[in-house]
Amino acid sequence: APLSIEDRLASAWAFLRGRHDGFHPAPLEPERAAPQAGHHLLLPIGRLDRPDRAAVGLVIDRGEAEAVASAMFALPREALTDEDVADACAEACNVLSGCVVDLLRPASPSEAGGLDLGLPRAVAADAYEAVSLASRLLALYELEGSGAPCCADVRLVVYDPVQGPWGDEATRPTGAPPASNPAGSPSATVPRP
Repeated sequence: APLSIEDRLASAWAFLRGRHDGFHPAPLEPERAAPQAGHHLLLPIGRLDRPDRAAVGLVIDRGEAEAVASAMFALPREALTDEDVADACAEACNVLSGCVVDLLRPASPSEAGGLDLGLPRAVAADAYEAVSLASRLLALYELEGSGAPCCADVRLVVYDPVQGPWGDEATRPTGAPPASNPAGSPSATVPRP
């Protein structure tokens, strides 16, 4: 039997963090998806058969971000640079997004529907909040045992469709040209299985 999303997330987190923690589905409440102190990333997902797009958001507090970077680069926290932490957050967003992308595939194999996965982008808290408030929450997963209910240390959010200041200067990487493909970022096309 295929692994559940929760099992995939737990396995991916063990790989990224070096610790076996689980993720659990959380209620689809906007305040639970809102930004908190730490890092905010969005990974755009275009569809080859629809004009709208989705996104996966990762909200990770500074302590967990440093723990992921420390495990990823085999460095003590005090030796990490801000760039190391940012790179580790982007990789965590990429890996964890792969665990939930099936939520965006059409239910029936007879439907068309390849996905065009973009690259994770770090965004400011206010830009993340604007996207979060304007978009439809499809799924929300929180790291087990972390934070208070509305302040989890790690949250993975699936937005479908995603709306807001997508593609403006707040969400485009520094120096990057305006988006030219449907998902709004460099991407890899993932065909239907």
